[in-house]
Amino acid sequence: YYHVDGHREDVAAVVLYYYHVDPALEGGDMELCGREPFDILAMADAGDNSFEFDHRRLKEALSGEKQRLPHCRVPIQAGTLLVFSNHQMVHRVLRMINNGKSEASRDSV
Repeated sequence: YYHVDGHREDVAAVVLYYYHVDPALEGGDMELCGREPFDILAMADAGDNSFEFDHRRLKEALSGEKQRLPHCRVPIQAGTLLVFSNHQMVHRVLRMINNGKSEASRDSV
């Protein structure tokens, strides 16, 4: 799910450096989207139309022919440095699968 970092503190920016990504891992890209639609359509702000902002409508707005929300997808591999504003962007990690027969890790600082 899309989120921002820091619930009890004010996090201005997110900086992630991935120093190890196990080759058995597939997927796990980071997806970023401008925060404006989430702020505008928050339950407290949306008034009578808040019920219209659901998972299906968000998915439609982010993909397909009716794409209306600009977003970007960043592939993650060893050596990736990712820096973005926590005030301007929401983010999520996309599905990641371990194709190996043992535990695998993706390590970052």
